[in-house]
Amino acid sequence: MGDVTLAYNPSMPEDGWRAVVADSADVKVGGSSCCTSWGCELIVASGRPTPFARQVAAFRFHKSASDPLWYHGAWRQLPELQYARVGGAMAVMDGLLYITGGVCESTGQFQDTAERLDSDGQEWRSSWTRNGIHLR
Repeated sequence: MGDVTLAYNPSMPEDGWRAVVADSADVKVGGSSCCTSWGCELIVASGRPTPFARQVAAFRFHKSASDPLWYHGAWRQLPELQYARVGGAMAVMDGLLYITGGVCESTGQFQDTAERLDSDGQEWRSSWTRNGIHLR
């Protein structure tokens, strides 16, 4: 992992923010990432430093929200993004995962596009252009 990923459990507010504990050290994701909940996983995408800018990973919690060890789980790597999106935004619509915006810090280029993870989870595809949204 790049930097530490923190999670907050509203079922245990007294616990505060916790670093998620994972059993995989070879999953890549950086700091200054964006995230969303998709299915039963926490999705974390892009980030710093540059080697992590196109990386996406999913964290699945092993314990229920009421368990004292709720923050334990496992990471898995998802396909790389088409573009670096440090500081981007993620959302789920109709069960599909989207990422948009952000900046490529290597070039200084702000992204004016969006990507969608295809339904089989194997590839990020372009979903938006300057001319408008193309939900596919």
